[in-house]
Amino acid sequence: MIVICDECKKEFKIKLRVRILKEDIEEEYFICPQCKAEYRVNLTNEKCRELRSQLQDLQKQYSKRKTTDKFNRIKKIQKEFRKEMLKLNKELK
Repeated sequence: MIVICDECKKEFKIKLRVRILKEDIEEEYFICPQCKAEYRVNLTNEKCRELRSQLQDLQKQYSKRKTTDKFNRIKKIQKEFRKEMLKLNKELK
């Protein structure tokens, strides 16, 4: 994905990086190669990563065979995932 840096206004392709902030919390981010400005993409903990994995598996299953049960499970996991992400962002602002 090509983006434009908010700081130096240069275009560049995102190279996603991951670093551990504390215990099980990881930060996904990218850096402008020109001015070195950092941009946080998201924060995840073990629960978020597990939910994301479950979600990806369910979405693959759903793409092969669409059922109401799978759809509802996807929505439930998405809601739980968003809730956990918001909690993490509030904790680490």
